[in-house]
Amino acid sequence: MLREIARKVLPLSIRRSLGRALERIMLPSPNPNDLWVQYELIDTWPEMNASGWADPAASARIKQGLETFFFDRDAVRENIERALDNPIVKDNLEALRQITPLDRASLLDFGCGDGTYSEIFRIWPPAQTWRYVGAEVNADLVGFCRHKYPQLRFETVQNDVTPFKDNEFDVVMLSGVLHSIKDYPTMLKELMRITTRYLLISRLPVYKYCPSNIVLQTVQHQNSQEKHPMHILNRNELQMVFKKLGLQLMYSDYGSEFMQMQNVPVVLNTYLLKKNP
Repeated sequence: MLREIARKVLPLSIRRSLGRALERIMLPSPNPNDLWVQYELIDTWPEMNASGWADPAASARIKQGLETFFFDRDAVRENIERALDNPIVKDNLEALRQITPLDRASLLDFGCGDGTYSEIFRIWPPAQTWRYVGAEVNADLVGFCRHKYPQLRFETVQNDVTPFKDNEFDVVMLSGVLHSIKDYPTMLKELMRITTRYLLISRLPVYKYCPSNIVLQTVQHQNSQEKHPMHILNRNELQMVFKKLGLQLMYSDYGSEFMQMQNVPVVLNTYLLKKNP
């Protein structure tokens, strides 16, 4: 009842301000033993070191297998085959299935984290012959992956420039990555340079009708705090960027995750794109 009255009486700008304040007030206090995540709209992209993803707090959390969504890395580490039943993984594999069979392909996992996808592709039949390479802005995680998977290649990305050759990969995958890059169109151009064919962009928060926003994600765990600015992109605006860059949309779908900003649902989408010849 009160919500309906406020909707009729208060201007939209005031309702939004109240919504932001209530979101901050009503969130529970962080428990240092739990993972606590908060989102807040901000006006401009803050100046930060690699969006915070290169910070020690982020690498420590990822090494522990703690995800901000429901990808259970502990269960996956016990039995990698469980990953094939995880909704997030299934979203990515379903998109990649659109380009199979693709024998002896090379795939770059851009934003590889702890390198778990190298194990997933090893047991997923369509990709078992593919060459896997990982890349990260977090040098500590790159060192972690090189130690854990000495037979594979992992590289550090600095200043949104990759150390790879032109057309080095058949597929570049960005799972939960693109929205954390300030100048994402320029990054897409760089990734187009190093792929011969496909870009898979997934776990990308997209508005259906609202204009694009910048959001600050706060992640807290065990008395460590991370700050990550991120885009929530308008769907039409995003697809226009793809078109201007010469990327053909081959496949798209809603992902298995969503978030909410000011009572507006935001679905994390999946896009499989092909570079125009």
